[in-house]
Amino acid sequence: MRDREKQKESRQKWEIANKEYRKQYKKDYAKKHYAANREFVKAQSLQYRNNNLDKCRNSRMKRVFGISLEEYNDLFQKQNGICAICMQNETKFDSRIGKTVMLAVDHNHETGEVRGLLCSNCNLGLGKFKDNIAALKNAIKYLEK
Repeated sequence: MRDREKQKESRQKWEIANKEYRKQYKKDYAKKHYAANREFVKAQSLQYRNNNLDKCRNSRMKRVFGISLEEYNDLFQKQNGICAICMQNETKFDSRIGKTVMLAVDHNHETGEVRGLLCSNCNLGLGKFKDNIAALKNAIKYLEK
């Protein structure tokens, strides 16, 4: 048992002393093996995503917006499946999955509070205005001329 503890201690000292070497070795190893299997890894990732689409969506929703896919679906039903701004269905098509994309989750970037679901065009439009209410009001005045 004591020999094992000495070996472990010795290994830890070596790892600390050779931290940069180990870091570079891991990078080189990853580059070499990822480059050799790039297409395989991409195909595997895409296959996993396609086979577990709801699981991947739920995970991303929780991580990015703090809501579950179930909460998203409830909001989608409340909005009757249309954009909260233009009152239209989403039209953007995702060729990777062969379907129209989901409505985007609009949220307050300061508080993280979810405001509603938007189509791609409305979401991009708000994003370009950086949620600046004064600029949006000026844009409305400009359009009304």
